[in-house]
Amino acid sequence: MEVLVEEYGIDAEGWEAATYFYVKARLLLSDAETGRQIWDTHISSKDRIAPMVFGPGALRDVVTAGALASQSVEEITRTLERLADYSADRITERLREALGKVQRDVSR
Repeated sequence: MEVLVEEYGIDAEGWEAATYFYVKARLLLSDAETGRQIWDTHISSKDRIAPMVFGPGALRDVVTAGALASQSVEEITRTLERLADYSADRITERLREALGKVQRDVSR
């Protein structure tokens, strides 16, 4: 399986607005023996950045662009690493959902 991240980033409408992390990716599944492509799909996810991803300094349940901008380089690095882990989890979750749907469709 290959996951090709096509686009990702942080989106906010203003300094005090909630921030969102988005990712768009292409998932390819190939037969290990023949290399024949079995599945090719695109996924996308846009989720509000949760305080647990952001760390200390989040306001209630919202992480704002202003809060992100006030972080040190080290804090931003940790936040981006957490976001990368979070997005990988979301991609995996979407993949599980899609594979489950395919299995249900095949068994009908």
